[in-house]
Amino acid sequence: MKKIDLCAAHGERAVAFGRILMCCLIFCMLLSAVPAGVAAASEVVSFPDASLEAAVRDALGKPGGDITADDMATLDILDADDEEISELSGLEYAVNLRVLDLESNEIGDLGPLVNLTGLRDLDLESNEIGDLGPLANLTGLRDLDLESNEISDLGPLANLTGLRDLDLESNEIGDLSPLVANSGLGPGDSVDLRRNYLDLTPGSAAMSDIETLEKRGVDVRYIPQHR
Repeated sequence: MKKIDLCAAHGERAVAFGRILMCCLIFCMLLSAVPAGVAAASEVVSFPDASLEAAVRDALGKPGGDITADDMATLDILDADDEEISELSGLEYAVNLRVLDLESNEIGDLGPLVNLTGLRDLDLESNEIGDLGPLANLTGLRDLDLESNEISDLGPLANLTGLRDLDLESNEIGDLSPLVANSGLGPGDSVDLRRNYLDLTPGSAAMSDIETLEKRGVDVRYIPQHR
């Protein structure tokens, strides 16, 4: 009798284990059926920079509670100038942002902006930016203000053919060839190159590049030099 009871107990445990396993499999199948976008929409977005979070909350009209990826996707315009912002993490979720004003902050890393391809107007004046690499694929940009930064390499701007107004005043630029390579710069567009590390004496490479841009109809602002 004891042997029969023992076998029955083993059988019951096996059945119970099988049911648990089946439930787990069904749960996994249901979870995999949830669209990725639905899961992402409820993802909570964190902001290491409290000043940026405050600016985002103000733009969203959401003073408290979690900020989700879905919330961030509703942002069209963000005005966060002069807020002592130094870190942009979290802004990568603002996938529909068109206008972004970050003038007069302490920003050095533009990495979180790399996939914000909907941006049309970007103001980064008076920051600590040296690397423009993250902007290289933002081909929708029309107005780009980079005045008063630490920029020396304009290479990432070569493919931003939609640019219409480009402010590069007060940087560390010495080579203008990426602007010449930008086939989109033409009649009616403007580029400000004042107060840079440019040799603008007659016959110099930089002066030749400026003349090339001017022949294409670009309004180039610079301070002429004489030998």
